[in-house]
Amino acid sequence: MQNAINNNYLRVIKYSIILLLLVAYIIASHPQLALSSNIKAKHEEAQKNSVIGKLKRTYNVCQLCKQTFTNEDEKHAHDIEGQSEDPSLATDEQNLIVIKGWIHSDYHDWLNKQQLEITRATLKYYAKFKSFSLEAL
Repeated sequence: MQNAINNNYLRVIKYSIILLLLVAYIIASHPQLALSSNIKAKHEEAQKNSVIGKLKRTYNVCQLCKQTFTNEDEKHAHDIEGQSEDPSLATDEQNLIVIKGWIHSDYHDWLNKQQLEITRATLKYYAKFKSFSLEAL
């Protein structure tokens, strides 16, 4: 039994090394691939930050609790549908709401405890549970 475990472990290590060497070879042979990928990622991040900044400047009231943001409040932009399900939603203004930081943290803590995904349905359920507004959802 121990020999089988050791053999499988060695196989995993060998395959990992081969994969790393293959990736290194591809990048060394085609450095423009790594460069263009990095440029695209930076562009997408800048685009996302621009949309979030615009929304934060637009909203002076939390879209869930409907309370005005004070100087002490952190404004957070929250994805209604998670980016992991659809990365193109990262810059979709219809998929972002501006909420108070403590609500954002509480929502994510609640999701983790419930082992739920970031979806419109779970956000609606949370908002109803907390007696928040569903208007933005």
